[in-house]
Amino acid sequence: MTPFDLRLWRHGLCMTQAQAARALGISVATYKRQELADTVSPLVALATQAVTTAHLLREVKAKNHDALLRTLKAMYHTPH
Repeated sequence: MTPFDLRLWRHGLCMTQAQAARALGISVATYKRQELADTVSPLVALATQAVTTAHLLREVKAKNHDALLRTLKAMYHTPH
């Protein structure tokens, strides 16, 4: 995962940097460093997958198909 991918991930879930940091279990300062670094920590990259999976499961349980589709499109960078 690149820092650009991390920003895309955050924007795809409509999160601020503070919200993303909280969801990943890291400080805001650490999160900001990840977005500015040359590469993203493998642990942060793995945590993004866990957060995304949890988000998708909530959407499936809520049967919110439009939100689920938007999230999947954002994850795979497809036009809306």
